[in-house]
Amino acid sequence: MDYGITGIINLTEAGQSIALISILISFVSAMVRRATVDMDKVKDSQAKMKEHQKKMQEAQKKGHTEDMLKSQEEMTKHMMIQMKQNFKPMLITLIPFLLIFNWLRGQYDASGTVTTILGMSLGWFWWYFIISLAASMIVNKIVQAS
Repeated sequence: MDYGITGIINLTEAGQSIALISILISFVSAMVRRATVDMDKVKDSQAKMKEHQKKMQEAQKKGHTEDMLKSQEEMTKHMMIQMKQNFKPMLITLIPFLLIFNWLRGQYDASGTVTTILGMSLGWFWWYFIISLAASMIVNKIVQAS
């Protein structure tokens, strides 16, 4: 059965299922990120990077290459701290995400069009992609606000 919003969006049951799965994955991903990333550490690291960037620019203007190198080393150190923090949730969610994505492909690859938006037919992948982007932005805003 197709469901529509005054001809703008026509959504099949497969489209509804994909949208729900996408929203759930976005929510779980945000919760894992919230539980594993030390945001205080990331914010502190970002602030220190800005400090060292200013110091590096000042040293460059004055021609102090040694000070520039020290600031650059400190910036690299803080980039690594941020990368480690941001890598944690990816390690936890990558395998389950790949398994779910493979299952979705198996379930809906033969479905063809799962939704029509403004006359454009979308298959499961593009529908998932659009819903995932929107859901991730909304869920991340909600999670950060709490």
